[in-house]
Amino acid sequence: MVRLRFLLLLLIHSGWGESDSFQIVPSALDKDIFFRESGCEGGGGKFAIVIHGWRGSCSGDTRWVTDLLSNLTVHRGGCLVCMDYSKYSREDYFQRLVPRFSHVANALAEKLRDLERGGFDPADGFMFGFSFGAHLATEAGRRFGLRKLGRIDVCDPAGPAFDVPNFPFAMLDPKLAARNVQCIHTSQVGVKRRTCHQNWNMGECGLRQPGADIVVAHTLCPKFYNSAFRNEFRAVPNPARCAELRPIRTSPDENIFFRESNCDQGASRFAIVVHGWMGSCSEDTPWVADTLSNMTAHRGGCVICMDYHKYSQTIDYFRGLVPNFNRIVDSLVWRLRELEQSGYDPAEGLVFGFSFGAQTAMDAGRRFGFRKLGRIDVCDPAGPGFDGPDTALSILDPKLAARNVQCIHTSLLGTTRRSCHQNWNMGNCGLRQPGTVALQESHSLCPRYYNSAFTNEFRAVPKPLECFSLRSSANPVNIRMGYFTEVENGATGDLYAETTESFPFNKISV
Repeated sequence: MVRLRFLLLLLIHSGWGESDSFQIVPSALDKDIFFRESGCEGGGGKFAIVIHGWRGSCSGDTRWVTDLLSNLTVHRGGCLVCMDYSKYSREDYFQRLVPRFSHVANALAEKLRDLERGGFDPADGFMFGFSFGAHLATEAGRRFGLRKLGRIDVCDPAGPAFDVPNFPFAMLDPKLAARNVQCIHTSQVGVKRRTCHQNWNMGECGLRQPGADIVVAHTLCPKFYNSAFRNEFRAVPNPARCAELRPIRTSPDENIFFRESNCDQGASRFAIVVHGWMGSCSEDTPWVADTLSNMTAHRGGCVICMDYHKYSQTIDYFRGLVPNFNRIVDSLVWRLRELEQSGYDPAEGLVFGFSFGAQTAMDAGRRFGFRKLGRIDVCDPAGPGFDGPDTALSILDPKLAARNVQCIHTSLLGTTRRSCHQNWNMGNCGLRQPGTVALQESHSLCPRYYNSAFTNEFRAVPKPLECFSLRSSANPVNIRMGYFTEVENGATGDLYAETTESFPFNKISV
């Protein structure tokens, strides 16, 4: 036992990457990708591959990699491999790395084939990946052969660029990558999907870790994994605040239902999230999952997602969705009244909506009762179908929908009206966002800003000279946009906040 502990400490502190026992084997597909290997000469037996993430490498500057290779040397043995694609991973911007994904995954899949040709049994194979490397592990496993590999463990698979339905590999089942796939989640930077064989939600629902910001929570994942070689992380019952959303209520309209969490516990407060055109409450609308997670972690209580995807998922916005506006609003009003009858205080209620869902939230608030609801936050309320003298809603005051209505504007696809209690004009006067070309890009950024604002501050700045306003806030400086806005400060009117091209999107003035 003493000898084992000494060997472990020696391996960890000397650095596996600096040892003379490894060989450097270039990838057969790309000379800029190589594999550091140890104990792989004889063939046969077990093997393990470690895949680093963005800005990582197999050298000593990525400490968790060195620690993990040392742990695998002591506790697993056999052939150990570290895949080093640092030539690509050292990009300053994550979005520049993403286009390399398929190419790097191919190199990893080819390495698996090479090991198999060398006499190693895939059933005795193991891979570990973190963040971007987690996706490489599962995708390479699928390309190598469905459930052919023995086991894959991954840490906080990256969410940005992967949690979107149009990413080619986003909706593929990770369970196909190996006979067992264990996913460990620690932060909101990771994916929202929980579709592995085991989905470990560490700390606060797998979204946050005690005393850590969002980035630190993400980087803690491989540290937890390494610690688990010597310290036990045992499963506990699912905390009530982490309960999964489930479709337990159907509205009077059979095409509309509500996915709910913690709504049968007698909580005093509630929050409802309303998606927009082409959206839903499932994983194909990532911002919805983010908002529900943030509401669960930061607000608590009853959390609901209104799902009307049978109406919203139509390519014809004007003839397929807009004519159903009233029936969708009626269903939301019905649920608000049900909550009130169940003992929930409307003054403790919050509704968040985006685009078409923003207009739905505000009209439902008015129909439920003028200023009866506590709060409504909306993102870029849709302009098409709602702006113009021939639409009934164009003359109704959104401030009647709740005691406080906060509107966040990001694009020309949103309404031109600025008549909420707080009207946030993000980026370029609330009309366009930095780095965007298409109007839809600026429009879709709005709920991403709102979610980022749970942990990053978007503070008001004086009105830019190029922006026009008849209702500039009298005291805008230092007011915060989003869920944590300082409503009690009494700021009303038009507010302005700077944004940036990349996550977390906020601009901190120095």
